[in-house]
Amino acid sequence: MADGYSVSKKPCSGKSVVVVGGGVAGVSSAYYLARQGYAVTLLDKDPDLGLGASSLNAGWHRTQSHAPLTSPGTVKSVIKSLGVSEGESVLLVWPSYFLRDPEWMRFGARFMGAVMSSAMRAFFSDYCLHLSKFSADLLVEVAKEEGLADVEWDREDNGWYHMILDNPAMAANLNAPAAMANKQGFPTTVYSLPETKEKLASTPYVGRMQGMAYEETPFIGDCQKWLRRLAEISSEKYGAKFVGNTSACSLKTSGGKVTGVDTVDGRHFPGDIVVLAAGAWTADIAATAGVSVPVIPAKGYSMEFSITEEQAKSVGPAPALFSNSGLAMTVFASEAGKRKKAPAPAPAPAPEAPAPEGAPPAPESAVAAAPAAEELKRIRFSTAAEFSPMSLPGRPAMANYLRRNAKEVIPSLAAEIDVQHVRMGARPQTPDDLPIVSGTKYPNLFINSGGCSYGWRWGPGMGAMLAHAVCGKCPATPTPMPAPAGMSLDRFSMGTYLGKVLGTSQ
Repeated sequence: MADGYSVSKKPCSGKSVVVVGGGVAGVSSAYYLARQGYAVTLLDKDPDLGLGASSLNAGWHRTQSHAPLTSPGTVKSVIKSLGVSEGESVLLVWPSYFLRDPEWMRFGARFMGAVMSSAMRAFFSDYCLHLSKFSADLLVEVAKEEGLADVEWDREDNGWYHMILDNPAMAANLNAPAAMANKQGFPTTVYSLPETKEKLASTPYVGRMQGMAYEETPFIGDCQKWLRRLAEISSEKYGAKFVGNTSACSLKTSGGKVTGVDTVDGRHFPGDIVVLAAGAWTADIAATAGVSVPVIPAKGYSMEFSITEEQAKSVGPAPALFSNSGLAMTVFASEAGKRKKAPAPAPAPAPEAPAPEGAPPAPESAVAAAPAAEELKRIRFSTAAEFSPMSLPGRPAMANYLRRNAKEVIPSLAAEIDVQHVRMGARPQTPDDLPIVSGTKYPNLFINSGGCSYGWRWGPGMGAMLAHAVCGKCPATPTPMPAPAGMSLDRFSMGTYLGKVLGTSQ
């Protein structure tokens, strides 16, 4: 009998697909399936797409660097966090849930296995680099094919800054990853302390600086704006349908297949194929059909608001990570709450009738052009990783942790930071830090979840690989698609996972 982690070898059939989840993983899945001719209906619990973790991430697209949560350093940080008050550490872990909930207990055991396995960490590093390159290629290809202008999703090629405040020992650790990045072909510079202070002389935090590294290749982009444009294209060009305010709660099964999705308000959405891409909610929905998806919420906190051009200059270089607090800071090109459209081509001027010979020159207009409104930008701060069930609301102490650290870095924005709403989003975390893009024990049920802290970076690639799992087709890119087995659900079966921990299997 198939267990909860097994994957059917039978091919799926049919052309109607129900996708659950309107984040970057779900919308990317819908796009690539609709492109292959499937009749796609996407369900999302929110009134608009991308209102969860996809709208709260830092907006960075860094191909070169991966910091696995499954590391001995994380375990040390967790132990340290248990000895301080809530809101005094970037991590918040509730040990009681790992002790009393069987699914969380199994997650914790697998997580510790990955932490202790150098073989798994090495595999993670290589696989993530491959997946990141593949996904970045897809972003470029989709933008080119579908005519997405950079301005529509706030893309800018600004590089990325790693800031070390207050801690000289931490600054000394910048050199090894920079050397690795340069070896891999990603230009990275580590500045000496005098160089750092000279470059950041006008910033409010220059006195606290102990070191800085700069990566040339990363770019930024607004994940939510990207996925909303992708949804529009999927609908207008490929016929996909998007249904909001629709919370999926369970799966219907019959005859060894999933027949559709039930919602909390009593509706049923039938489909030949079902894709669960509901982030941290995926596990609960899959469990209704006896499918085990080892994903728990890693909640992050974020705020954003509009700033002037002058304020943007005063905050210093961005995007930036301040490692002492885990604070991420990004400045986007558009103001908060606004969505820019690609500029339409200017119409050709109407031909001017020639003036009669000897006529006086036409008088200049007496109406002066109105001064253009000041272009506003948008700053986003994000931080924290809180491991707690989705049933628990956001923690005020963690929201205050974000506010406090943002104000310490940019005190000139303190008044704005104090009044901004802090939002919480749940990143779907797996025990081994790799996503789950896979079939299940049902030949027509597929999972696309577990992007962890890299959902924006990996989302397009995960969507394309989900479509490949369904129909066997994948877009051609300069970077070939990673091996699907690396993200298969059956890697979590006991024997297979133990082999990975011990390094006897990949």
